[in-house]
Amino acid sequence: MFSEYPDNMLASGFAAGGRGGAGAGPCPKEMPMSNAPLMPKATAVWLVENTALTFEQIADFCKLHPLEVKGIADGEVAAGIKGQDPVTSNQLTREEIARAERDPNYRLKLAEPKVKFAIAKVKKGPR
Repeated sequence: MFSEYPDNMLASGFAAGGRGGAGAGPCPKEMPMSNAPLMPKATAVWLVENTALTFEQIADFCKLHPLEVKGIADGEVAAGIKGQDPVTSNQLTREEIARAERDPNYRLKLAEPKVKFAIAKVKKGPR
């Protein structure tokens, strides 16, 4: 009946026209937090304009392709995006940027959040 769809699409409920449903994947509680900045392209724009980091370092930190970062530097990609400072948003520290500028093989690490969020308990709904 749905032979034109791959098996993983059938299992997730997308082939039936739904947005998922039973078997659609892990619930939001089980999804891991991302290790990328909140606005990766805006962060990459700021890092290209304000630091001496390599394209590979910026691409690795922002989870972008190095050619996309090169396009940002050339002005071909993200032309209308205003850069977001990762230091003011507490995603990076000045020391981390300075360390990465000295060593081209160093990979930037996302700063630990200052606020810890409690994991919400799943309540059973009405029966």
